[in-house]
Amino acid sequence: MENQNKMPTILKVLAILTYIGAGLTFLMALGFIIGGSFITNFVSDFGGIEALGGVFLVGSGILLIGIGILQIFIARGYYKGQNWSRVITIVFSALGILGALVAILSGAFASIINLILNGLIFYYFVVDENCKKWFLS
Repeated sequence: MENQNKMPTILKVLAILTYIGAGLTFLMALGFIIGGSFITNFVSDFGGIEALGGVFLVGSGILLIGIGILQIFIARGYYKGQNWSRVITIVFSALGILGALVAILSGAFASIINLILNGLIFYYFVVDENCKKWFLS
């Protein structure tokens, strides 16, 4: 069921940024797969365990393709007002907050930016009335 209300502007921006992130994720996956294949072919001439690095990169590239597909579905869910995309975003931003707190406690003080961004996203999806109306109507 598609939502008939007007989509909040902040949510439109987040959906567009999620699509852009998906595109960048696909480019990174492509780089991993091509680079991993190159490394595997290059080091296989020498033999040994070094070729596993290339296999790891290819596997990581395949995983990134899955993440990119998930990002596309989430962004599409924002546009359609599907509550599951809101729930996934809340869970991921909560995990991002926890990860940033751990990083800050470990001395990586630049993670304060990550903490702030994930906190704002979490706040928006959990507290903002316009956002909740969009997904729950």
